[in-house]
Amino acid sequence: MKKLFFFSALFHFFYLSFSQVTSDTRIYRDTLEAKRVEVINRLPDGSTFTDFSERNRKCQLLQLGISSGGENQGLLNFYDFPKSNIDNKSRVFFAIEDRDWHSRFRMVARTGGTSVFTVYDDEQKVAFSATATENDFLFVGLHKPNSTLAIGGNPVFPIKYKLIVHDGDSSLDGNLEVAGNIGIGTKDTKGYRLGVKGKVAAEEVKVALHTNWPDYVFDKEYDLPTLKEVEKHIQEKGHLENIPNAEEVTKNEGIFLGEINAKLLQKIEELTLYTIQQQKLIEALNIRLQNLEKE
Repeated sequence: MKKLFFFSALFHFFYLSFSQVTSDTRIYRDTLEAKRVEVINRLPDGSTFTDFSERNRKCQLLQLGISSGGENQGLLNFYDFPKSNIDNKSRVFFAIEDRDWHSRFRMVARTGGTSVFTVYDDEQKVAFSATATENDFLFVGLHKPNSTLAIGGNPVFPIKYKLIVHDGDSSLDGNLEVAGNIGIGTKDTKGYRLGVKGKVAAEEVKVALHTNWPDYVFDKEYDLPTLKEVEKHIQEKGHLENIPNAEEVTKNEGIFLGEINAKLLQKIEELTLYTIQQQKLIEALNIRLQNLEKE
């Protein structure tokens, strides 16, 4: 915010109007008091330069300070480049260097084209950039590996997250693709893609299983346990066969919804077969009873 205020104040006091000048003006003073300073220089589109050095020298409107790069390398520089044999579009260029002549800030605005705002670190690597294209696209980049974006407050050290939103709701109108895991109300997802601490309300839940659905119970080759075998397993184990008991559920911290539904369906299909067997037995007994009554 301080940088933006500085740039705004700078251009408020340095009013730039443009026409051709024939010489440089240098001011060597400790202080400068003026209501308005006009820097007048504008080269026409179609200009020709022998090289970049000539272009930069003729198109420079403002230079403040001198860096270690030399007398013509200022700490703050402003250029108005016309369309030329070097630039296919006219553009304005604003730059700030540190005393070691390292780039720290760049702003480029191409006529009818892209605007680029770039901040560099002390190693000349891009730390932040914002690009607005002529196709109405806006790209904002935080390029450092340890970058953090904090909204609504400052990040608290040590910083653990790339994005921090303080005291407010967030709205996303579109799809969200996450390569890692998501934790709601918890930081530990136990290695699962989604971890929720609390209740979940949904109109519909679909579980896509990669295992066989238990229609095999109705195959003729299926070995259906007898009811005596089922009773024996319950008496010995205290639960249905292939169904986890309370101890296993506690140890595994829950159950897999798709897996348990498949196992429960297996039991339902087995119960259906038992019911069919019992119905046939009942019908056979009824026939025998009717025959006995006729005698």
